[in-house]
Amino acid sequence: MRLKRACDIVGILLALIIFAIPMAIVALTVRATSQGPAPYWSQRLSRGKRVLSMPKFRTRRTDTPVTGGHLLGNAARHLTPIGGFLTPEKVALNAEYFKRQSFLFDLRILSLTAIKVVGAAGVKH
Repeated sequence: MRLKRACDIVGILLALIIFAIPMAIVALTVRATSQGPAPYWSQRLSRGKRVLSMPKFRTRRTDTPVTGGHLLGNAARHLTPIGGFLTPEKVALNAEYFKRQSFLFDLRILSLTAIKVVGAAGVKH
């Protein structure tokens, strides 16, 4: 797990450098299309049941109740103009990752992501 943690930290730092400009563009787009801040801090439970704060780009209007999207009824009415770009599968993918997380699984995800990006697989216009 120490090797995974070290790789996670190095990977995060590299990703921040690589994605700084795209993240700035997304933040500016969120601000230009809706009121309120671009980021928000989402609360998550760690494996040890500790509450962690995770930064995310805001996809919901600022007057939306703080709850899971599946509990909002018509969740689409709470989205910002660009909030609909997330995949509805994110909760399932997060649960799968939590169950399977390991250094090798991270490498598999990174490899598959690189292949998809290079081949522009799943790109919709």
